[in-house]
Amino acid sequence: MSRDDKIIQKMKQSPRNVRFEEVDRFLKGRGFEVTRPGRGGSHYTYRRADGLKITVARPHGGKKTVNVNTVEQVLEALEL
Repeated sequence: MSRDDKIIQKMKQSPRNVRFEEVDRFLKGRGFEVTRPGRGGSHYTYRRADGLKITVARPHGGKKTVNVNTVEQVLEALEL
């Protein structure tokens, strides 16, 4: 099972345990580039050449995992 397959499985089975770094690596591996890397804020905008855009909020305050709704939006946007 590839790394992408593992993160997809994790996002589907336990979305509360997905770390920002995993989402970041996954999106970059799918052809996304960070177009607005959290300049003073916690939101990162990822854009792909076909125009698809996904915004991910980096967790703060001691949290390590991204919001469950964000994980669901990533899965929905990529039709997984």
